[in-house]
Amino acid sequence: MRKIVLFGIGLLGGALLTGIAVLLLAPDSGDAMRHQAREQFDDLMTDAQAAAEARRAELEAQLAELIHS
Repeated sequence: MRKIVLFGIGLLGGALLTGIAVLLLAPDSGDAMRHQAREQFDDLMTDAQAAAEARRAELEAQLAELIHS
């Protein structure tokens, strides 16, 4: 039981120190980082939608070819 408690304390302490380090070493403010993350997410979603549409068109063409064969 003692090992589990010590492990929990170490885990919480490590998480606290990591959080402090991240806040101190972050290259931008929170708003700027959120904005940048949102832009990257939007770009990723746009790319994923374009890839999905291209694949859909490809599969529809293959289906049409199979139906007409």
